[in-house]
Amino acid sequence: MTAPRVAMIGAGNMAQRAHIRTYSALAREGLCRIEGILDTRPQLAKMVADTYHIEKVFDNLDEILTDPKIDGIIAILPYRQHIFVVPQLLTKAVPIFTEKPIALSVDGGERLAQLGEKHHVNHMVGYHKRSDLAVKHTQSLIQEWLTSGAFGTLKYVRISMPPGDWTFSSLPSLTTDETVSYGEQDTPTDIKEDSLLEYDAFVNYYIHQVNLIRFLLGEPYHVTFVDSLGVLMCGESDHGASVVLEMAPFQMREGWWEHVLIGFERAFIEINLPAPLAEVSGQIRIVTDTNGKVLEECPIFAPVSAMRQQAMTFLEVIQGNTRPPCDAREAIEDLKIARAIFDFREKSKGVSAVVQH
Repeated sequence: MTAPRVAMIGAGNMAQRAHIRTYSALAREGLCRIEGILDTRPQLAKMVADTYHIEKVFDNLDEILTDPKIDGIIAILPYRQHIFVVPQLLTKAVPIFTEKPIALSVDGGERLAQLGEKHHVNHMVGYHKRSDLAVKHTQSLIQEWLTSGAFGTLKYVRISMPPGDWTFSSLPSLTTDETVSYGEQDTPTDIKEDSLLEYDAFVNYYIHQVNLIRFLLGEPYHVTFVDSLGVLMCGESDHGASVVLEMAPFQMREGWWEHVLIGFERAFIEINLPAPLAEVSGQIRIVTDTNGKVLEECPIFAPVSAMRQQAMTFLEVIQGNTRPPCDAREAIEDLKIARAIFDFREKSKGVSAVVQH
């Protein structure tokens, strides 16, 4: 089968560090072909294209939309621009990839999901933690235990993710002095202006963990408590498992300290996740109790980054071999949970961030 041909939209910091480098490596291996790149900063686009041996710099979006050779689109844009750019991409009716979250507002996410369904587009939203080999193994194990009942019921899922060095001290991205124009921004109309920046920052930083909790549970959950400092969120799944998200119990300028704990009645799994740009997989520890005999194992996974695994999955989506790990419709649920967390916190602080209509 011919390697999928993709177009890259966006040449900024995240696009370069997490996606262009990854797809360029896959292209060198013959697993895909990058047809060209587009950015509102032409000098930067040319610099990135030259650095990563991308043959073409597109002049405008129409060139991508009318190019019959393009099988898929990777659009790494600020998520508050998604509702103004992605609708045009969906009209091409090829699979698209965007970073998380799908939008900032629930309404914006709904609009994109509906348009994707209208045009029959597989829209993959970039929750790379689902592609980590340790996470995928853990999720499969959870489903196996839930089916067999070997270790009782699933009781607890906790993720702790204090701020740290998400770049893993990776090489800096290329830059120019060109002006960046973001244009219109997706803005929830029912959040007060002085609270919007705080909500935006929360969504940007913790939407990964909001999504990962549901992935591990294998079912929806709802929020029951958030403290006023924004350190702790508690919730409950549809089948009664307790859910905890520790958002910022501490902060480190170096290192990455993301930890996951899944508890059954007679077993638990721990995952230590690497920094998002680290070229390694997570590490897991599995402890089980079978008739009083406690066993512990620590499987070893190939040192492959979740970003590479995610990119390979998107190429499979383009080829029609699999579905997106998280599509547009599911990604809306993350925004609903994020909004619930934010609203709970504002209530805990004794203030309202909601505009009264």
